[in-house]
Amino acid sequence: MGTIKLARRMFSHTRVHSWPVTAYLYRRVFRVVADGSDETADFHGVRLTFPTVDVGIAPGLLNGYYEQQELSIYEDLAKVSKTIVDIGGNIGIYACVGARHLPADGRVVSFEPVPDNLTRLRQNLEQNDLQDKVTVAATAVGAEAGEITLHLAEGLTGAHSVSAETVGTARGSVVVPMVRVDDYLTEQGVGPIDVVKIDVEGFDVAALRGMSKTLQADSPTLLVEYAPALMRNCGFEPSEMRDIVFDTYQHVFLIDEPRNSVRFTTQDELAKLDDKKVLLNLIGVNRPEHLSIIKRHAVGS
Repeated sequence: MGTIKLARRMFSHTRVHSWPVTAYLYRRVFRVVADGSDETADFHGVRLTFPTVDVGIAPGLLNGYYEQQELSIYEDLAKVSKTIVDIGGNIGIYACVGARHLPADGRVVSFEPVPDNLTRLRQNLEQNDLQDKVTVAATAVGAEAGEITLHLAEGLTGAHSVSAETVGTARGSVVVPMVRVDDYLTEQGVGPIDVVKIDVEGFDVAALRGMSKTLQADSPTLLVEYAPALMRNCGFEPSEMRDIVFDTYQHVFLIDEPRNSVRFTTQDELAKLDDKKVLLNLIGVNRPEHLSIIKRHAVGS
């Protein structure tokens, strides 16, 4: 852990920090010291317990840099919002941070279909006394209601996917229920929605299609993963996401965590990334009060 911390301090805001090999070396170093047990860390105002075997999240949570840009923006958005929809709840990082920083009458609805993740999500909510502010929906989301098969990644809580190609060597699969977000929110009487966060390993287009009415009616600020290769593995083209996002939002920003940047982006810029192995995040925003928050975090906007 000391080696990782020293390296991050040395290479912060340099080209070395943005190299893919640097992140790879962080993970390799962490695997040497991680024993697979659970650890607990204070992070963005909450206490989170997680498996150290998960090198996708454990180093960042222990050192405080996990999705640093996106979570800082998300936290500030939560403070001026009331209802958040968290799609791909994982172990509860966004559910806990959102619930902690929402106003007293605020609420998070967190969708998570994987049984192991659900257990950890609920445990993290309970240890932060946030279970009354978060509704956990034990289901996947998509463009249609029904069931879907998820392939389970070995040791990575956030890498499960509907695509076997994305997961690679899986530890198995599980059939889970699937709902349309529009239907769920209507049936549960939830809304209007202020913020939506989506991270479902390439199935994001299907999730967006299943909440088209909510996007149009409520115009919630959207935080969504943009990973062209993962989208194609799930049967979607990156242009399909771009069409939804840019047809819905007047302002779209690109979060580049490795380069520690948030900036305004265009369809043409994103199209140039279609054949690159990138994993980025987009923010779509229409609300003036949310736009001012994002601009405070952005450069060149």
